[in-house]
Amino acid sequence: MEVQDRDKYGREVCVIPKDSKDMNLETIRRGAAWAYRKYLKKAYATDYIQTESEAMSKRRGLWQQSDPAPPWEFGKR
Repeated sequence: MEVQDRDKYGREVCVIPKDSKDMNLETIRRGAAWAYRKYLKKAYATDYIQTESEAMSKRRGLWQQSDPAPPWEFGKR
């Protein structure tokens, strides 16, 4: 686990490697997560954002919904 940052609640924002794969990127690729730009570091931003765009265009996972609510907005409701 590679700690990148801490959120406003003090929780660690991490990159999770497993079997030489970035599990965060894999989760985004499957459409099971957003690329949360607020905490993306330059080393990961381009790959994560491009992968999210690919998942959206291929309508994977949450992108099958017409208007999925990101967690940071869902929690405000």
